[in-house]
Amino acid sequence: MSINVRAAGISGAITAAVLWAICSAAVALGIRGSATTLFHLRMPVTAGGSMPGGSMMPGNSMMTFSVTWGSFAAGLVAWAIIFGVTCALFAAVYNRRTP
Repeated sequence: MSINVRAAGISGAITAAVLWAICSAAVALGIRGSATTLFHLRMPVTAGGSMPGGSMMPGNSMMTFSVTWGSFAAGLVAWAIIFGVTCALFAAVYNRRTP
């Protein structure tokens, strides 16, 4: 049984775009338990890369990530293309490897 390469690419791209939109909305709205909390996107910037110790930023400030319309659009397009191409390549390789 073969996989339709075009369908796999399109469905992968749509899936990535929907997930990006959901995660970006959660980050932008500051929903607790969202990607900001799950993936520790608010973190102190330290010299050794670990949490304890002094921060390299003035006043022990925190490095945060924000979502703008530009970063949302760029991420949406980039991740949709990357994931769509990955799914299409997977389908193409799968089709060549299976009898």
